[in-house]
Amino acid sequence: MQQQIYHLVSSNALYSKIIVLFFVLMCVVKRSNSFDYFKEKPSFIKSCKLSQPDLTKCSTEALQKMIKEVIKGVPEFRDVIGSLDPLVLKDIAFKQDGAEAVNILIGLSTLIVKDLSKVQVLENRVQRNDFSFLLKMRMPELRLTGHYKLDGRILLLSLKTEEDVHITTLIKTDLFARDGYTFYNVTKVQNDINIGKLQAQFDNLFGGRNKELEQSILTTINENWREFFEVLRPSTTTVVDQITFDLLHKICLLIPAKYFLEDIPTPKQSHENISPNTL
Repeated sequence: MQQQIYHLVSSNALYSKIIVLFFVLMCVVKRSNSFDYFKEKPSFIKSCKLSQPDLTKCSTEALQKMIKEVIKGVPEFRDVIGSLDPLVLKDIAFKQDGAEAVNILIGLSTLIVKDLSKVQVLENRVQRNDFSFLLKMRMPELRLTGHYKLDGRILLLSLKTEEDVHITTLIKTDLFARDGYTFYNVTKVQNDINIGKLQAQFDNLFGGRNKELEQSILTTINENWREFFEVLRPSTTTVVDQITFDLLHKICLLIPAKYFLEDIPTPKQSHENISPNTL
């Protein structure tokens, strides 16, 4: 009897070890098949140098080329950040509290952003002292569609810019080392958004019961869109900052920094203020 119990315990222990080994093996296989980062410079990246006089011109052209190719479709990027045009976002909340303005809370279960492929990079200025970026972009057109809840009903909100959207973005970074490569670690993103003209459309605002009131409210919003946007500017900027931070942070972990800047120092050289060209 004792021998049978011993064999039963031994079998259970062996079975447990096999299960653990199988689980570890599956994790290793999954890890080996997943994309980590670019070990070689991809063709859609144009390299520049910190030492070149026309660095801003070079980095501007390089970023425009990269955005165009990434939005067109790079499998390694799609696996990590998904599609960029259209860009699909989940559970977005715009909240604005103010002493003078009415408190506003808009929760979107889904927000779809279209026409990002039309973005034009006007300038991408690299700061040589701390490797931050000052980016200026122009969007000739931008369309947003969102679903939100009101009194238990799912409603549709559509926004469309009818004139240029200008965005100035400050991107702060640190450098860190991994596997002998230097990477950007995005630490802060700050956007300044300027819209030429915005048109809104709310569908089924009152459940179809009062079309005249619905149209009156919509007309008021569209005629005074700039005032409404200024009220929501702080919360809108916060949401855009978070979205762009998440995207840039993920992208920078996929691409070693030297593919962007061939002569970028290592983190150690950067902290010691040593140029790689002087070594």
